[in-house]
Amino acid sequence: MQLLSYGYPVSPGKILKQLQVPPDEVTSILNKFGAEFDQEGNILGLGLTLVTTPHVYEVNGRKMYTWCAGDALVFPVILKQTASIESSDPVTGEKIQMSVTPDRVEKIEPESAVVSFIKSIDLTDVRGTFCNYVNFFSSSETATEWIAERPNVTFYPASNVYQALKHIHLNKYHTGFIL
Repeated sequence: MQLLSYGYPVSPGKILKQLQVPPDEVTSILNKFGAEFDQEGNILGLGLTLVTTPHVYEVNGRKMYTWCAGDALVFPVILKQTASIESSDPVTGEKIQMSVTPDRVEKIEPESAVVSFIKSIDLTDVRGTFCNYVNFFSSSETATEWIAERPNVTFYPASNVYQALKHIHLNKYHTGFIL
């Protein structure tokens, strides 16, 4: 993700050089997590992506995207960057805009924004069972409408989701794991 945050496709060679692991292990890990590749085999996305999604993630003038609202909120912590985030409420189309630093959410518009969150996840299909259900909404009313037909989904205020994901990431990092 750090390499993708520069806004360019990442060659497998760069990952091999940085991680110093066997090529087949890198390929296995990337495929396991649903990485996106271009025709030359360069990585385009793994949570943070160069492929258009509903969640715009901008850092230092570089426009990228994230697979879900949760990614958009936690990547500033993981990557130690300040990001401007923009997404649309999937019910109304209303824009949700945020400024997020590694330490806090600086701005949320509208202030009533919430994030849907899945109650359980299939780790063999993170994008399909998690990311596709984790979205920004302009209000709890629109989130309630959207999740009415999705019993495995709930929602929380966007700033609470940020704090929870930050806490999880920092605790895993300190125990030797990276979210």
